[in-house]
Amino acid sequence: MINDKHIILIDIDTDIRNFLVSKIDPFIIENENKVKIPILYADGEKWNLSLKNKAIYDKKNKLILPILLYRRNPNVSIDDQYPKLNILQNDTDSMFLINDKYDRISTYADKRLNWEKHERKTLRYLRIPTHVLLTYSIVVYTRFIEQANQIIEKFVSYNNTAHGDKFRHNLKIASISSDALVELDQNRLIKTEIELEVSSIILNKDHDHTSNTIKRPNITKLNVSFAEYDNTNLK
Repeated sequence: MINDKHIILIDIDTDIRNFLVSKIDPFIIENENKVKIPILYADGEKWNLSLKNKAIYDKKNKLILPILLYRRNPNVSIDDQYPKLNILQNDTDSMFLINDKYDRISTYADKRLNWEKHERKTLRYLRIPTHVLLTYSIVVYTRFIEQANQIIEKFVSYNNTAHGDKFRHNLKIASISSDALVELDQNRLIKTEIELEVSSIILNKDHDHTSNTIKRPNITKLNVSFAEYDNTNLK
């Protein structure tokens, strides 16, 4: 069994899609029927069409409506509110001291020695992932403003919530806007744009088979002294 502990960008993308599918679960009511809205990751071509206020057509040149498009924006920001320090010499990982523990090496010496005892501690360091800020752009096409409002209300209800499988990503809605537009085939559509901010972490695959904590012995100092003994004054 693979010890899969990494969290990389594709994991976050997958969790965001699962959030859209299982939590938002977008649908509209049309002719008293529930119509699920297809969710597509927008590649370059689809996203360019969206930027030009063009709807998406399938391979048979049929308008896909309603539809939800989403994509992760290229900018990835480091969240500096979580400090990282390289506190272990010759260790490239960013670590954090979480606790210390007395070692069994600490014992009392023979009472004939004047022993200044220093307990030896084992220091435990926690590997800290990189905290990142991501943004996802979401575009929803519907025929009517009432249908768009239903989608908006769903997103608003999940504002400032956490979702994810390996790690819970915090989701925050940065902006929402809806505009009416006219397509080339005279279909009047409502375009709703949603900007989603995601706070998450990155932990690369190098640590999949290693412990998240590292133990290092603390420096132990031992002072020993002997009392002076003069046997010439024995009677």
